Amino acid sequence: MATLHKKEVREEARDGVSQQGERRENARAASRQVGRITVTMFLALRDLLFAKGRFLLMAAVIVMVALMMVLLTGLSSGLVDRNISGIRALPITHLAFEYDDKPTWSNSMVERAMWEGWADRTGVMAATQLGNTMFNARTSKGEPVTLALWGMDPGSFIDPGADIGRPIGDDPLIAGILSDHALEISTDPANEALFLVAHGPEDDFDNELDLPVIESLAEQVQAATGISEVRAINLQDDAIPPVREGNVRQ
Repeated sequence: MATLHKKEVREEARDGVSQQGERRENARAASRQVGRITVTMFLALRDLLFAKGRFLLMAAVIVMVALMMVLLTGLSSGLVDRNISGIRALPITHLAFEYDDKPTWSNSMVERAMWEGWADRTGVMAATQLGNTMFNARTSKGEPVTLALWGMDPGSFIDPGADIGRPIGDDPLIAGILSDHALEISTDPANEALFLVAHGPEDDFDNELDLPVIESLAEQVQAATGISEVRAINLQDDAIPPVREGNVRQ
């Protein structure tokens, strides 16, 4: 029993000495680390004081780059918002394009049966068609501008209405322009026939809605010019070949 007790005491003493050695070694390592940091900070501060101009120039460059990034981000965000501001203002939650890997406004073609089918789906409150194209125009000063032309069903939930004026349709102003062009090429109105050929919508349903408008224009032109017969037809250029060919034969 006594022998065992002495061995335990000696082992505990050795462990205590070992732990003290580890603590001293850790203290030395920490002291060396603090010394390195102190030397590094001293050298950095001395370099800053010695080369003030260089570090001020570097700081100015960093500030200018950061400022430029802020300005460019604001500019790009503003341009994007300006380009799609009309779309954002629409009272809609979703836009649907023709199924394509890369759909765009210019190449997406959605048939009436498709969007009417979407309107019948559960959870869809309403659906309507929207057309978009770009064209060039000139201001009163002759400066060229690019404009976006949108087409939509009159009275639909996306129709913003006109702030001033009224829809063109069969307006007498349009009839007067057509009449002036007709009289320029006419030589004997009483013995002539005039055909007003319009581009026309692709869809037959829309075409039926459009025909009364151009027929009204034809009647106004006939009354203004005295031409014996004035007829109007939609060619439906974008329709399937049989539809277009049938209109051409007419």
